Amino acid sequence: MGYMYSLLVVTNEDELNCAINIRRCVFQAEQNIAREIDEDEMDNLSSSAIHFLLLSNNTPIGTARGYDKESNVAKLGRIAILKEERGKEAGRALLHLIESFYFEREYKKIIIDSQEQALGFYTKCGYKIISEVFVEANINHRRLEKDLF
Repeated sequence: MGYMYSLLVVTNEDELNCAINIRRCVFQAEQNIAREIDEDEMDNLSSSAIHFLLLSNNTPIGTARGYDKESNVAKLGRIAILKEERGKEAGRALLHLIESFYFEREYKKIIIDSQEQALGFYTKCGYKIISEVFVEANINHRRLEKDLF
């Protein structure tokens, strides 16, 4: 395999900009999602959101952000892996590392609003679909959840 993945919790502007740049590549350039839809008030270091970077051999290749939806329930979003890194277990590694992060902090579950085209990936990773289809950024989504305990 040869891929060494690690998770970095963003703590400074450079790391945050790196996370946002990955999202710009995936959501804005690839999927044509408007910048004002992708980028919002949670994209700063003083917000309640936690931004994560997935590193492969110390190079950032993926990102996600989480925030508290309710007590001990995290909502994950803006999950993105650079195109050239997809299909190499990077997405699974990112989810697994974030699940461990929240598990260690005694969170009970994680919620994700997934684009329909990614549902297969999340269900393979143990997430259950808990909603009907809804539309966000002109893309069909479903809500999923996974119990950590």
